[in-house]
Amino acid sequence: MKTKKTLIILIALTMVIFQSCKKDDSKEEVQVGLSADESAELIATSVCSDSYGYTQQMEDAAMLAGESKYKSGQGMMYDSSFTVTSVPGAYIYYSYSLAYDFGLQTVGNSTIFYLDFSTSGNYETPRTSSNDNGSGSFDLDNCFNAETFYVLNGSASRYGTQVITILQQRTYTSTIEATFTDIEVDKMTYEILSGECSVKITGTTSSGFGFTVNGTLVFNGDGTITLTIGGSIYEIDYLTGEIISET
Repeated sequence: MKTKKTLIILIALTMVIFQSCKKDDSKEEVQVGLSADESAELIATSVCSDSYGYTQQMEDAAMLAGESKYKSGQGMMYDSSFTVTSVPGAYIYYSYSLAYDFGLQTVGNSTIFYLDFSTSGNYETPRTSSNDNGSGSFDLDNCFNAETFYVLNGSASRYGTQVITILQQRTYTSTIEATFTDIEVDKMTYEILSGECSVKITGTTSSGFGFTVNGTLVFNGDGTITLTIGGSIYEIDYLTGEIISET
């Protein structure tokens, strides 16, 4: 009889421990913010050219800076409003309305080209989708010298709602703030050769849990970008935003 009672008590204790663990796991899942992997997906897609991300706007700035009709108009401001949509069947679908204000201005002893922009629209990949608005400002130096590259500095932000599906589908409201430092852009090909970008993501999960994530991007000049978030390092394809490797 004593043995039977002991067995019943052990079974009861096991069930209590199991239920306790199950509750703790559920609580942890609800309270988790944006993971490093989810952050990397969000940053990679926001930056890459194929989503009409920040690299595309930097390339646009370099292309406009090289147009001779704008080089002769120092002090004049130009503007353009347009829409862009990905081609049918593209890996990344995007549709954005953009407004560009740009021109030449003198800063100290240098004449720089500037691009101020705003964006509104959405993109979708197999793992990430976003409905967002954004704005930014870029300054390009080396416009009138013999250097083969522009030097771009500036900042940009993007805010909206994202759905990220990695281990599970989760919804966020977030703001991405990016600061670009000494980005070298080829004057002929408009490719980004080198430079760094600091990124900060702040937001809230659909369950109301707030988060802040900081990262650093390094443009390697070989078609890849290195993203560091805490102790995680990601290699990203410059064009597609695909994460090539993680260490």
